[in-house]
Amino acid sequence: MSVAPVSPELENAAAGFLRDGAVLMRNFISSEQCDIIRGQIEAFVARYAGYVNYEDAAGIIILHGSRFKGLHGAPSLFLSPKPVVVRRGDPGQIDGNMIDIYNVDRIIPGLYDLFNNSLIRPLLSKAMGEPVYLQTVNAYLSRSVTNPRGYHWDTDFSWYKALLYLTDVKSEADGPYSYVLGSQHLDVVRKNVQAVAERQKRGEPAGYGDVFDYDHERVKVFLAPRGTLALSDQSGAHRGIPQQPEHYRVVVVPSFLRQSTLNHMGPAIGFPHGPRLVA
Repeated sequence: MSVAPVSPELENAAAGFLRDGAVLMRNFISSEQCDIIRGQIEAFVARYAGYVNYEDAAGIIILHGSRFKGLHGAPSLFLSPKPVVVRRGDPGQIDGNMIDIYNVDRIIPGLYDLFNNSLIRPLLSKAMGEPVYLQTVNAYLSRSVTNPRGYHWDTDFSWYKALLYLTDVKSEADGPYSYVLGSQHLDVVRKNVQAVAERQKRGEPAGYGDVFDYDHERVKVFLAPRGTLALSDQSGAHRGIPQQPEHYRVVVVPSFLRQSTLNHMGPAIGFPHGPRLVA
């Protein structure tokens, strides 16, 4: 598939994304659309309130870290034939109080096509110089997540995520997404990998992808009303800002991969939609 021509505006956005690793797309959908989608997501989560490691005809719910139904790790969750609700840790733990829904598009008709047919893929394809495909669509619900993971990168290969705000995120108390602009460049990633290895050798706490040294002046905090979408390269340093108690944020999170990554890794990375990847 060739990369289609793009408008000057999209070309400028693609250049900014290639430089900074992140870009904001305002008015991606209307506030009314946000409210409808959020209501559907919240109703689905409420259906399973109080359940742990449970499955019925409509979905599955598991506790983070469990191996219920063989679901453990992102590829198996992506490939689940049903949406999976993952409840993370207890309040105060890292990402405690956070809920993930894998394959949320399976419960909301049209959600996959909303992202697949949007300007996201043309923007990424222009920036990367090759076709980019929609991998999966998830959702995060965060209430009182006061201890989110610190700055980190998700992967050292080309993987892109967008966070579509379904709630207004107008102050840092709401837990906005943040990104260290320019941190996706290979030389920065390599320094972070080396820093983690050195800390581990010294017996200091350090996990895969943790980022300890970054340019604080390059941190961009994405404050925006619902309907706004933040698109970023997940090899760059990013995190959610700690929420204040009782503050609430809901986002839908589509993920995208380059054709070259697909050719290299194939089904090992997990694709729930199979033939729908073909453009």
